[in-house]
Amino acid sequence: MKTFIYSFIAILSIIAIGLVGLLILAINKGDNNVSFDYSKVKLVNTQNISLDDIDSITIEYQSDDVIFYTSDTDELILKEYMSFTPNKDQLGSITKSGNALIIKGENRDFHFSLFNFGNYSKAEIYLPSKYAGKLSVATSSGDIDSDPFFKLSEYEASSTSGDLKLNEVYAENINVSSSSGNITFQKAEGKRHFSSTSGNIRVFGGNGDSDVSSSSGNITIDKAVGQLVANSSSGNISIKAFSCGGDFNTTSGNIRLECSGDMNATIDKINIGTSSGDVALILPPTLQFNFSAETSSGDIRTFFDDMLSFNRKGNQATGIVGENPDRSIQINTTSGNIRISKN
Repeated sequence: MKTFIYSFIAILSIIAIGLVGLLILAINKGDNNVSFDYSKVKLVNTQNISLDDIDSITIEYQSDDVIFYTSDTDELILKEYMSFTPNKDQLGSITKSGNALIIKGENRDFHFSLFNFGNYSKAEIYLPSKYAGKLSVATSSGDIDSDPFFKLSEYEASSTSGDLKLNEVYAENINVSSSSGNITFQKAEGKRHFSSTSGNIRVFGGNGDSDVSSSSGNITIDKAVGQLVANSSSGNISIKAFSCGGDFNTTSGNIRLECSGDMNATIDKINIGTSSGDVALILPPTLQFNFSAETSSGDIRTFFDDMLSFNRKGNQATGIVGENPDRSIQINTTSGNIRISKN
């Protein structure tokens, strides 16, 4: 009986260790500070693909990281790296349909081992710099990474749990989404839409109207020009813009909006709302506007208090700043403070 108990405990221990290993693997894959050891992978597939008459490229992978480089030829070059020797059915498929090119990584039946935490794989895409059509990239748990800059008609990227990190993208429309991964752009120029469920969104430059949303992640937009819409449930919103205008809302996070440079007169409204977060707004001292602010349990402090009318509690304020206001600023918060300063 004791032998059976000891054996049973040993089996449970092995299962527990295996589950811990899988958990570590999942955490490492989702953590942008930890990456797979790609020294274990080897080049298993190289394909040179002509882009003659191609104006749409779709790339889909599952757990592979997808990394972009600039091709020194007029062809797209696909390189697949794996830590195991694949059969033909495990290599990416390449199809052309009219003017569209589709590269699709096949599902692989990975067998995780206790000591190497599974198989590693990545796909490198070498894209000619002159390609200017549509590019769509999607992964499930892999990261999407790009060092070169793209000039495209349209750019789309999505990942379930992987991070998306790109240098510069210029396109008429930019649509990027992730469930739990982070989204980072050094520069994105065009009509921009970014969304994430729990990951952070960071865009450090670029012109164009923007629609940005995150459920629990933080939103950071820097050096923005254009109409902005930013929504977050519990994350913070921090925006530095040359032409402030748009809607900024969060449920429990703080909002910090800094407006500087030549304010675009065509952007005539700034609406800010939060339930329990604080609002910090930084404005050019010469800006002229109609102002309205209200908070339930916080207080309101501005650099133009002498131009405002406050209620008895001091938690509501309205007024006109300047002789010829060309826009309106409206701020509402439930329990947060409102602070407005000049840059």
